[in-house]
Amino acid sequence: MKPVIAYSVALTASISLWAVVVLGEAITAQRMAGVVGSATDPDSIDLATAQSLDHMLQALTRLELAATVLVGVAMVAWLFRVRANAVIAGGHQRWGRPWIVLGWIVPIVNLWIPKQMVEDVWVAGRPQRGIAGKSLLVSAWWISWLLYCLVSRFVGAAADSWGGLHAVHDYATNTVMACGLGIPPVVLALVVVWKIDGFQHVEEERLELVAAGRA
Repeated sequence: MKPVIAYSVALTASISLWAVVVLGEAITAQRMAGVVGSATDPDSIDLATAQSLDHMLQALTRLELAATVLVGVAMVAWLFRVRANAVIAGGHQRWGRPWIVLGWIVPIVNLWIPKQMVEDVWVAGRPQRGIAGKSLLVSAWWISWLLYCLVSRFVGAAADSWGGLHAVHDYATNTVMACGLGIPPVVLALVVVWKIDGFQHVEEERLELVAAGRA
C-alpha cells in the first residue's frame, strides 16, 4: 500500500485554512452587526467603520471560495491515494476513478457520490464490519457539509435582495449563523481523514505480515 500521511497532512492544512477564513468571516460579520445594530437613523451609525467591515467581509467571502477550491484539490488528491489503497486491500468501490473528480462537479449526483466514495474507503479499511461498516461519522460529516452549503448559499442569495440598515444587520447576523454551521463539517472531516489514515496504516501492517508469512 502507498503512504497516505503526506496527503492527509495537506488535506488537514487546507481544511484548517478554510476554517480560519470562515472564522474571520464570523468575527467580521459579528462586528458589523454590532456597529449597525437595530438603529434606523444613519446618523447614529459609524458608516465608515460599517463600510470598512463590509469590504472586509466581501474580501473574506472571496477568500473562502479560493480556500474551498484548495480543499477540493487536496480532497481529490487524498481520495485518489486512499482509494488506490482500498482497492489493494480488496475493498469494493462503487464508483470508478474518474468519479473521484466528476463526483464533485456533476450536478445532482454530487449530492451523494463523494460521500459514498469516502464511505467505501472507510469500509475497505475495516473489512470485518462489512456493510455494517458504513460509518455514521462519514454520514454526519457529509450531511453537515451539505447543510452548511445550503444555508450559506441562501444567506448570500438573500443578501442581493435586501436593503436598509435592518437588512444589513440581519445579513450580518445570518452570516454569523452560517459560519457557525461550518464548524461541524470541519471537525468531522478531520476526524474522518485521520481515522481512515489509521485504518490504512493498520491494514498495511496486516498485509505485510501476510506477505512475510508466505515468504
